[in-house]
Amino acid sequence: MATPADAITNILNTTPPVTRFYAGVTFLTSLASIVFGIISPYRLIWHQTFMMRMPPQLWRLFTSFFLTGPGFSILFDSYMIWQYGSDLESQHFNTSGDFLYYLLFNGAIILLLNTFVVTGMSLAPIMAIALSYSWGQRNRGRPMKFFFVQIKAQWLPWCIAAITAIQAPAAALVLITGIVSAHAYEFLTVIWPKFGGGSNLLPTPNWLKWSFEGGPGTRGGSVAGHRGFGTAIDPRNQSAPAPRQSQGMFSGGARTTGSSAGYSASAAWRNRGTGHRLGSE
Repeated sequence: MATPADAITNILNTTPPVTRFYAGVTFLTSLASIVFGIISPYRLIWHQTFMMRMPPQLWRLFTSFFLTGPGFSILFDSYMIWQYGSDLESQHFNTSGDFLYYLLFNGAIILLLNTFVVTGMSLAPIMAIALSYSWGQRNRGRPMKFFFVQIKAQWLPWCIAAITAIQAPAAALVLITGIVSAHAYEFLTVIWPKFGGGSNLLPTPNWLKWSFEGGPGTRGGSVAGHRGFGTAIDPRNQSAPAPRQSQGMFSGGARTTGSSAGYSASAAWRNRGTGHRLGSE
């Protein structure tokens, strides 16, 4: 009979490395700061004024991406990162290095937008929306449940933003910066090469691929390489087998990486707060 420890071990073993690190650290950091108060969230959030101090607080460039919103958002945002990050990393990127480069690019765009356009400070929810956008684009036309209605996968991040806008319009604008960053990545790496006749404008550096897979392609140096946590498929190789796809968190289906989870979208948003600006109570 499987124990909870066995289930956790199975999840960890079947989750690809970058997602395992990002989702795990996000959950633990948010839990430690927001719930237990081990470290103040004020020490982790992003705001450009902290970069103007001497010395500049450079750690905020990274720690802000490991901090979720308060309350149920700790579970919800961490779950979104794990769910969609796992599927993207194991099924839709050649290597974990490619996926890490995707996160770094999105992080840079999100930081810029939340410095000069809007004022998001806890950036993990924004990255979670970016992941859901990329997942939806790679599963376009796929039906899934959102609350009590059926939608196409590509509309998922927009529906989340719309629900957020009902409670806090400013918070919805912050989330949309994640959609913008993810779309920029999709345009530079997929849309332009496929429909514009150009080349990939954002290639992953080979050293980053080597650091994870031992080569510029997949682990075996081929287009489609079998890894312990899934099969990497290059969409440009039409002869490669179609990857299995996860059901998505709002559909309540089973994951392809070895674990299963059902989730209610209405419960997910029941306790989401409106967020706070710097210096507010």
